[in-house]
Amino acid sequence: MAITFLHGVVLNCLYKINGERTIYSIYHLLNGKKSSQTIQDAKFYQISQYFKTFPKLSREHFDELITDLEREHLLLRTSQQSFLLTEDGLNYLKTFLAQHAFIHYLDGYQFQQDEVFWERLSLIVQVASNLRMEEIKYLPVQRNKDVQAWIKRFLVINNIKRTDLSKMLYDEMVRCLEGSQLVDPSLLVMRLTGFRNIGKTKRQAAELLGYEHSHYHYQFVSLLHFVMSEIHKNEKKYPLLHHLLLDLHEDVPLTDSARLTLKLINNGLLIEEIAKIRKLKLNTIQDHIVEIALQIQSFDISPYVSEELQKRIVLAVKKITSRQLKQIRQEIVDASYFEIRLVMAQLGDNI
Repeated sequence: MAITFLHGVVLNCLYKINGERTIYSIYHLLNGKKSSQTIQDAKFYQISQYFKTFPKLSREHFDELITDLEREHLLLRTSQQSFLLTEDGLNYLKTFLAQHAFIHYLDGYQFQQDEVFWERLSLIVQVASNLRMEEIKYLPVQRNKDVQAWIKRFLVINNIKRTDLSKMLYDEMVRCLEGSQLVDPSLLVMRLTGFRNIGKTKRQAAELLGYEHSHYHYQFVSLLHFVMSEIHKNEKKYPLLHHLLLDLHEDVPLTDSARLTLKLINNGLLIEEIAKIRKLKLNTIQDHIVEIALQIQSFDISPYVSEELQKRIVLAVKKITSRQLKQIRQEIVDASYFEIRLVMAQLGDNI
């Protein structure tokens, strides 16, 4: 049995949660489940970079990954759905991370719309290439009607000469891809379709480069995220590419249910009142408030946790160097789990 790149990703996530959450919290994370709990796990355990980075992962495949890691003595079962890394597992993970520095660019939570970005980019490159050669009869590389309609609007709004469009795109892409030695531009370039040139599929590209499927997948996604990050940071440097991202960034990606709760909070309602109006459990509304605190730094948590208790919770977390709620509460018995989670959510990585 060969250990794949995806095995390494799962191992890294399990290392981060340190047995404090079940293995299926990782399954939901990789699939990009938009629930308050999954979002909290992503932020609390600093694994948001992997959010929605393998959205087609099946439960059966995930279970096989866990079984493989346990069989290879990289994981040790601590309960029915919890594992810790063995010494071999820790050594393997150390080597894995050192050999794949490109993971640094992976940011699944920030760039949840990476697939749409890729569809737009690949289609505009094809369109620009064929416009330059005055070719009007070709099959679009992307069949998504929304993406095709977006490209048409893009061309009308920008009103760029056909000869200039391809050159501008080329220049911007070259500047962007030359911005790091950790990324391999060929991973993306070989996937692009142009005038009388058909790009490789993901599987074809992986086979051509000699990569195992999930290894190529994560390299490609990391490269996309690097490009998207560069464009966000340097809008003026990449005016055309920036248009591809304009409507894809969500400043506060709350779940729909949390968004409704926030609206009621802004109307001055208390937790108990919101739970009654929405006919939800009190714990569910509390989950929403924790999610809101995670996403909105300016959100005031003082109505739910006194400033004095906030300070004590922070000191407790630093003292025990753990994010496990049970251990923190043993240090501060008068704090509720909700209050502890809320403080951790508000401070994030600053604890």
